[in-house]
Amino acid sequence: MKAGILGRFFDRQMNAPHFPRPFGVFYTEERQCYEDALNEQVETAIKQKGAGDLNKLLTGREIWEIQ
Repeated sequence: MKAGILGRFFDRQMNAPHFPRPFGVFYTEERQCYEDALNEQVETAIKQKGAGDLNKLLTGREIWEIQ
């Protein structure tokens, strides 16, 4: 609501000199960045399922056959 009031504050309909009209309002929001959320997700998965062993995966007998 405050952003709407601010946007209409500088309309030419007022009997005042023309002022630059604002195009938007900046605001801040405290939230987690993408990288932190991704790292947290990876850490949670490792805690739940354990860290895998790439060498064991590559030298194992389980294979996929693509036809």
